[in-house]
Amino acid sequence: LDRVDRLHDGSLLVIDYKSGNVSPGSWHLPRPDDVQLPLYAGFALGEEELGGLVFAKVRPGDLCFEGLVGDARSTLDNTLNGTSGLVKKPLTAEQLIDWRTAIAQLAADFLDGRANVDPRDYPATCERCGLYTLCRVQEHQDEMQTDDDLAPAEEADE
Repeated sequence: LDRVDRLHDGSLLVIDYKSGNVSPGSWHLPRPDDVQLPLYAGFALGEEELGGLVFAKVRPGDLCFEGLVGDARSTLDNTLNGTSGLVKKPLTAEQLIDWRTAIAQLAADFLDGRANVDPRDYPATCERCGLYTLCRVQEHQDEMQTDDDLAPAEEADE
């Protein structure tokens, strides 16, 4: 954890300092790109009430919070206007439950040795990857093609 602050209502705000380009969109389910802050929210804070998760962007000319806060105006900054992402998209109890469930499933899959060949954004993911020699995606795509090729023949036999 980079930082944990207590908000005006007594709940906790988890802050992750970032100098690069980040977005809370990376937390979207069902397949989040980045689970660091949702992991903290679901497992690291114990019984403390979570008020929000934010990236603190610390780039010259771009200092701001981006993330999800339950009630950003009353707990974080009462000068925030309605167009602020912190106000428009509040953190909900349902999100916390969904993250906890998804992360627990990821952990269980890992412990069970599941390593499905299933890139999140195929083929874009593969275009940005440099691990071709270790990759099984093409093998999986070949299997899927073979299955697709067989399907019409099987239907024709019926």
